[in-house]
Amino acid sequence: MSLVSQSLDYKSVDVSYPTYQLSKVTSQLPLSDISVSGGNESIFELPPKVMNLGKSILSFTATVPKTGDLSSFFHADGLSFIRQIQLYTRQGLFLADINACNYYTKAVNRRSNKISDVQSYDVAVGGDTATTDNSGYFTGIQCSNIAVAAGNAGGRPDNTAARTNFLEPAYTIIGVKATEGPIISVQVPLSRIVDSIVGMDKDQFFGESVYLRIVWSPSVDIGFTATEANNPKTGDALLATPITIDSLLFYGAIEQNQVIVQSLVDRFKSGTLSYNIPYIHMNTVSLAAGTNNISTRYSAPFGHRLQRVIWCPFLNDGAASGTYGKYDNSNMIVGGNASKVSSFYIYYG
Repeated sequence: MSLVSQSLDYKSVDVSYPTYQLSKVTSQLPLSDISVSGGNESIFELPPKVMNLGKSILSFTATVPKTGDLSSFFHADGLSFIRQIQLYTRQGLFLADINACNYYTKAVNRRSNKISDVQSYDVAVGGDTATTDNSGYFTGIQCSNIAVAAGNAGGRPDNTAARTNFLEPAYTIIGVKATEGPIISVQVPLSRIVDSIVGMDKDQFFGESVYLRIVWSPSVDIGFTATEANNPKTGDALLATPITIDSLLFYGAIEQNQVIVQSLVDRFKSGTLSYNIPYIHMNTVSLAAGTNNISTRYSAPFGHRLQRVIWCPFLNDGAASGTYGKYDNSNMIVGGNASKVSSFYIYYG
């Protein structure tokens, strides 16, 4: 048996690369606004074609109405506008069912995206004191593009200084005071929903139409108001108005390479198309003040392999819930805030 170095191997090899075309799908349920109480639904019927869900895009425009003489803020660290996302077949088999998707993406988006990649993502500017054109696209995570000092529009919701100039992820997008907005053009690739079948960068074929269902968050979980544009803590209050939604569309990434398409279809028909999919199980627990013990058990019915467990303590202290502190999951003692978790351990039994 002879071995040839790769640098000396000139043998030609056939390689098939995926090529995608975005195909527009409209929602079966019309959506004109996201209500204050939430629960609005959108259902997209995805065609029975070879599709890459991770490269597919959810697209719409969100407009925060004018609220008196106040500045409006949009929570931009995670997908605050999605409360639940599901993917299921005609027979009712759930391939994904992610509750509290807004909290989940807040918890995992930063650790799942390299900062060098985030720097290249598009940026939804909003209408702060520096720029008023509401340009760019919001893709689920973006850099703040501001200096570390506190008091910058679009900075940390608690108005403390950021750690790194222009690199720390943005927490909010702000509108012009006493004016409608921010007006945010959203184009979120489903790859932002990591560790799920909808976020997989993989060609998939189900042999039938499948349904993508989105349950929208209450508007009070998506944004809030404050009396000052450069300090979200000053006079912060719940956003007690619906958010207008326009041009809601789903763009499915349909595979165009017929070699790949035929291969997947043939494997599906022969019954040999089989692979494991990541599945997210969510548990949310509301805790009272003082010391609390949480116990959660995962066993074989939840899946073949436990990949990771993520614990994330979110602020929920009355007035701050639904305002600037809605997605505060920091355990650091900063700005007078106490730590949320004093001790933590995990065991296998």
